[in-house]
Amino acid sequence: FTRSYHQAVFFQYNDSFNISQPLKEPNERRFGGVGHLAVTKIENDIFYLAENLRAYKLGAEEYTDEGGLPRLVAVSDGIDNSLKEINEKYGANISSVYFNKQLFVSVPYKTSSNNNVTFVWNQQWGSWHTRVGFSVTNYAVALDETQNKQLFFGTPASDKIYQFDDSYAYDGGDY
Repeated sequence: FTRSYHQAVFFQYNDSFNISQPLKEPNERRFGGVGHLAVTKIENDIFYLAENLRAYKLGAEEYTDEGGLPRLVAVSDGIDNSLKEINEKYGANISSVYFNKQLFVSVPYKTSSNNNVTFVWNQQWGSWHTRVGFSVTNYAVALDETQNKQLFFGTPASDKIYQFDDSYAYDGGDY
């Protein structure tokens, strides 16, 4: 998925799962992702940060072109100017996760080689805000000691794992 062209070819299957001839001509999508951790599945959609430094949504049925092919829908219109400040040299370090109806995308910003700024997209409101003050190498959603799903992350400054608290504040405490 990283920095490549995407092609979509549709087929039909019969009851014996025999494949048909392609129903449509191949269709190229020219926006590859900046890195494999910049791609996140949310329900029936795929969200990713593309190499043109915009966030896209792909896959929902209501977002198809006239030929029925999935079409990209930019979801970053309000933050595109900020996304232009991503340090592309370290774009492969970008990490993202979906948790509690929010998409977290941590990026190396300006001259940083670490993911020092996190853009957060609220699915309910379709709005963005930023989080700073910590660097993220990767995220994980896992159960805590009370068996509740929590959002955890690693940082390049430590070999410890950190957890967001209930208000998604980062208090510096390791887990």
